[in-house]
Amino acid sequence: MLVSWAICTVGTIVVAVSPNVYVVAAGMFLCGCGCDAGINICFFFFGEVVGDEKRQKYSVTVQIFFCLGAIIITLFFYLINSWRINWIILVTAPTIL
Repeated sequence: MLVSWAICTVGTIVVAVSPNVYVVAAGMFLCGCGCDAGINICFFFFGEVVGDEKRQKYSVTVQIFFCLGAIIITLFFYLINSWRINWIILVTAPTIL
């Protein structure tokens, strides 16, 4: 799982410092490969390891935070016009942390 998040982090940094659309595409590919694997591993971990009483609650909580994240990202794009600044604040900084 750490390898997938490392790939995602490298991809977000590549997108943040990219000089053209081709480098952005390569960075987005790395982000997709790394992030998708990491998120699925965490979600399946909740499904397999957590007891029956808390499994549904944790799964729904994770899905709620995905929706809240989408709302926050949309709000940031209304407030800040630069996609690069939004990318650094909303994607790169959290993956590094």
